[in-house]
Amino acid sequence: DPRFLTTGARMQIEGFWRAAHHAHRPLSLGLTVRYPGSDSQQPVIAWSYSANQHCVLANGRGSFKLPVDSGDAIELAFERRALQSGKPEKSRRALAADLVATNDSAVDAASLGMSPAADKSFHLRPGTYFFAVRETSADLTPNWDGIRVDAAAPSSGMLYLDVFGERRPVPFGYVAITVTPVEGTVEETVQKSAVTA
Repeated sequence: DPRFLTTGARMQIEGFWRAAHHAHRPLSLGLTVRYPGSDSQQPVIAWSYSANQHCVLANGRGSFKLPVDSGDAIELAFERRALQSGKPEKSRRALAADLVATNDSAVDAASLGMSPAADKSFHLRPGTYFFAVRETSADLTPNWDGIRVDAAAPSSGMLYLDVFGERRPVPFGYVAITVTPVEGTVEETVQKSAVTA
């Protein structure tokens, strides 16, 4: 979308929904962003989540603005980290330390470049993007063709399965990010992207 080149992009983190069978599994997940003009060695920590059986510490629903350049892609990187403490219970202070852990502590990571340029493999367009999060090696790649979207039900999850008319939650966790030009209101289209992290 050429509007991004003149207005820049606004990215809004809609939330992170975990699969029910992973609800009590310790997890530390971070989202970093590299954008045109930024220091590639110091990516911006845009969002983070850390939890164990007793405590959850996460950034709320928030948004940020990014410059867009036709020759340089915006890179989103999801990093799943091992919890830094071996204790069975962690304080909120210990969980907060996990959120600012260095990239060297990441046990799994995935990144995606987004650009408005026609020669890029993944075009930056207005819409809501869903990024699947693989919490264990047993998690399978989602079958996006069978998944439905309900943007009006964020508390229960924006994605669901329609099984013979019965609404069921998807069996994987995911982060939802809405991208729009900085100025103006656009009609959003849903873009589904399976990125394991």
